[in-house]
Amino acid sequence: MTKRLHIHAALQQISVRLQHTRAWLAQRLMNVAHSPWPTRTFWSAGNAAPPGRTLLRGGWGCILAAAASPVAAFDVPSGQSLSFQESFYERQDSGALWARFRFIMPSVGAEVVYADVAQDFLSLCEAYVLPSLEGQDQPDLVIISLADRATPFGVANPDATQFFEAFTLSDGSCMWEAF
Repeated sequence: MTKRLHIHAALQQISVRLQHTRAWLAQRLMNVAHSPWPTRTFWSAGNAAPPGRTLLRGGWGCILAAAASPVAAFDVPSGQSLSFQESFYERQDSGALWARFRFIMPSVGAEVVYADVAQDFLSLCEAYVLPSLEGQDQPDLVIISLADRATPFGVANPDATQFFEAFTLSDGSCMWEAF
């Protein structure tokens, strides 16, 4: 009986600490929009992101990732298995704001070609991206990628297969853009 009480007390303490952590995190995420977060620049070589690109990490990107992460399953027209990797805003050298949404679809490249998943991009943009951007700064461009594996952003990986599509947002819908 004593062990049960100790375990119960420990679980209660963990629960209280978890609630405090959630409250602290929620407060931090609400304050992100109003605080000057540092930016991180990728200096890359080869086929990775061009040098000098500034990625807003920890700022708006945290809000996007937090809004996106609870979703576990996606219904896409191709019926392929799909999982969320990350999302973030990226400020371009021109000043344009891009929102990137990265997904993992293990069948990409192996048994699935672009034509098989082309409609999945629009579906993801309208069913997932648009709702997750509500209340956020509207990006000039949304880029959605499907990759066969998780890869760090901006790092070239010749073994990875990735498909990309770009959209602009207009009147609550996604408009396909030439990219």
